[in-house]
Amino acid sequence: MPTQKKSGKLALFALVALVGAAAGYGYYSQATQLSKTSKSSPKSEKEQKIERAELAVKPNDIVMGDVNALVTIVEYSSLSCPHCAHFHEKILPAIDKEFLTTGKAKLVIRHFPLNEPAMRAAQIVECAGQNNLKRESFLKVFFNMQPQWAFGESFLKDLKQIAFVGGMDSAAFDSCVANSEIEAQLLNTRKEAEEKLHVTSTPSFFINGLKFDGDMSVDGMRTAINTAIEPTK
Repeated sequence: MPTQKKSGKLALFALVALVGAAAGYGYYSQATQLSKTSKSSPKSEKEQKIERAELAVKPNDIVMGDVNALVTIVEYSSLSCPHCAHFHEKILPAIDKEFLTTGKAKLVIRHFPLNEPAMRAAQIVECAGQNNLKRESFLKVFFNMQPQWAFGESFLKDLKQIAFVGGMDSAAFDSCVANSEIEAQLLNTRKEAEEKLHVTSTPSFFINGLKFDGDMSVDGMRTAINTAIEPTK
């Protein structure tokens, strides 16, 4: 699959601002509510084993931090979800500095596309990895530039411009969005999250196997992560 050569560090695709200036947006309907705390029946041993297996790091996961960190945060997110973008822009930098770069925890990011724009963006992220480009960089830019591509009818054209700035040429992009195998993998990830973990909204977090239903803020997540760290000491 052809790609355009990278030049130095992409620096978040450098010319990002040039891409976003001209987008006009209508809005897609999507469920992006934060999950609310609810009481549930105790899980059976079989259900607990299924959840542990599903929340273990998988070969194709995007992992931030030390893969051997004792605390594992699993995030299910949609690239078109405003709450997810808020987490990645406003909360994750502090969590990264305090827990991920220090080796205390790792963040496992999994796609849970809510609509077609999110699906196509996720396909591009995964294709980036196959084209020797950093998936994390594409993920970060797509969240940062979400208003410029996620809510308009021209989302494919807008995504293509962003991907080009990031080092993916037109032929590679077209091949990515037409890749039925990657699409099937993404749909399967979502299906397994729905059926095995009962994920219904984005972002959804699991910290060392426990669903995080607290306040999605730096302080809220810090408390939950520190609680998970204590038993590992």
